[in-house]
Amino acid sequence: MMNFFTRRTALFLWTCVFSALPFSAVFACSCSFSPDTFCESINEDHQLVLASFISSDGGPNAHYRVVEGINNDLTGDTILVLGHDGANCLEEVLYGMFSDTILLALNGGNAATYAWSACGVFYAFYERDSLSFGGWSYPEQEKTAYTDFLANLSECQQLSEYMPGTGRIVDWRDTTSGLAAFRFQINDLSLITDGEGRYYFQQIPFRPEYWEPHAGTPLAPRSDADILQSVTTADLIRMQKHILGLTPFSHPEQYLAADVDNSRHVSVMDVLLLRRIILNLTTNFPGGQSWRFIPLDYEFPDPNNPWAEDFPEAIWISYRTDFDDNLVYRKDDLHFRAIKIGDL
Repeated sequence: MMNFFTRRTALFLWTCVFSALPFSAVFACSCSFSPDTFCESINEDHQLVLASFISSDGGPNAHYRVVEGINNDLTGDTILVLGHDGANCLEEVLYGMFSDTILLALNGGNAATYAWSACGVFYAFYERDSLSFGGWSYPEQEKTAYTDFLANLSECQQLSEYMPGTGRIVDWRDTTSGLAAFRFQINDLSLITDGEGRYYFQQIPFRPEYWEPHAGTPLAPRSDADILQSVTTADLIRMQKHILGLTPFSHPEQYLAADVDNSRHVSVMDVLLLRRIILNLTTNFPGGQSWRFIPLDYEFPDPNNPWAEDFPEAIWISYRTDFDDNLVYRKDDLHFRAIKIGDL
């Protein structure tokens, strides 16, 4: 049942075998049952992990899931434990993938209950309706852990699923240039980009009503930061020239940046509102947002009329996101181009 590999072997296995498997979905769950027996006595760091392993041949919806690391110090894609070769303790190793639900206690401290090796690694696994402790048998502890394990599993299964992901926020004028140290929100998360405009998140909640192929949960950035960033009186003049027909806009993003009141067209009212912003007579744009975000790969059908169709301001993510109906558990292409309202 339990297979452990050295770091080198694990990396080889991951490269050769695991790379073809879907990434994991992360669940939020807490160990809240019988803490004296089931949690705190296992290890003082409370690093309890409840995980479900479903092999890729278990059906079209089978997948590999890491449910929880209580300290949030586990990645969403692997479970790492300490292994041994019978004589020496080794470094972290990748834990194998099996068609069972596994309960792992990392670096356990109660050898009388969760005993496995002299390396201080203790675990329990649940296989075909039986709970085992690394080959050791402790009926009372097994009974208690079994009851708590089922309670935890039931609690976890009732919670929303989560997905990790990453992307970039780029300037619409130069999509190779990311916005560094840019603060924004996605759904309920507050994020900040790195020096190259990349952002990362570990958990985005799914909406069960959208668990259908090619649907999902909308990933929608928002920002009210830096209301006057790059906005000057030159933008007022540029907007007026467009309205008068002297120098029409040449990019759809300019129309969106000039639509200060979000009325789906550019008018004198936008000029008046932008002037009030520049003069500090008002401190926010209508709607409260000073940026708009468009998926990087979206192309406007009519460059001179971005409102010709309802353009997306979110990326929808789900377990089934590719058009070959392949299962996807991590998204690394969640890229948006940013449009600063008022900056033409």
